[in-house]
Amino acid sequence: MAPQIAVIILNWNGADNTIACLTSLREATVPAHLIVVDNGSTDNSVSRIAASGLADELVEARENLGYAEGNNAGLRSALEGGFPVLAVLNNDTLVPPDALGALLEALQAPEARAVSPDIRYLRHPQESWFAGGILDRGWPRHLQPGELAGDDRSLRSSECLSGCCIVARRETWERVGLFDPAFFLIFEDSDWCLRASAEGVRLYVVTASTILHHVSASLGHGPSSLLSSYYFVRNGLRFEIRHSARYLPRFAVQWLVRPAPALLQDGRGWELAFRWAGAAAFATGRAGRAPAFLERLAARRTR
Repeated sequence: MAPQIAVIILNWNGADNTIACLTSLREATVPAHLIVVDNGSTDNSVSRIAASGLADELVEARENLGYAEGNNAGLRSALEGGFPVLAVLNNDTLVPPDALGALLEALQAPEARAVSPDIRYLRHPQESWFAGGILDRGWPRHLQPGELAGDDRSLRSSECLSGCCIVARRETWERVGLFDPAFFLIFEDSDWCLRASAEGVRLYVVTASTILHHVSASLGHGPSSLLSSYYFVRNGLRFEIRHSARYLPRFAVQWLVRPAPALLQDGRGWELAFRWAGAAAFATGRAGRAPAFLERLAARRTR
């Protein structure tokens, strides 16, 4: 049977996780076309993934395109391939055999839908990392256990989904468009979800489908943690001004002004500096990848 779903997996210097993810997908009860986009890795990821023989396509980017445009490269390939359903999936996940089938079943309704599975912690598989999202005064966040208590619906309405795994029919991707590359990393999934909702797409969590997630294995610590502070603030401000402009001052106070004394006292001045660099980038309209000098500075400060 020809695959009805194409799964896009973004790799950046993470061959171990990617190969484990691909291995789990090959045990799925429904066939899937697996597309790995290597996002300008500087290690031996490409050769290792190619040698594994687990990917149906291996798209090589010559540079780090970020989460948004890296996934877009795979989505474009899947759209050109004519697959009815397209999924983006973090490489630091493991997918049980029946998870894809449950997601595909949820997309059989005639209404336009996009879905995420119940995403569990890999080390604590009884606990959900993401089981639904809400916009809390303009702020996208995961629903907490107390908010989910007693909600045993098989299809849970959600105001936003997690970019760790978003699945939708090709018509939905074509209607909404792909991820906005201006975000590069962080908030691009929430932006896509609000654009989808504005186009009449209904968002759900399929509780019958569960996957396991390392949680932020691609970010970790070191240079990426400093750069994530930059992207978080820059893109958070971009997200707020686009979707909830009245809450932008609250975001600035919460993440730039109020924490400054504590960060300085704790010796985390560089984190504060990268947050303010993100704010400056937003103010000057800088989008996409962080400036090269910031990447070099992050690397030097964490050696």
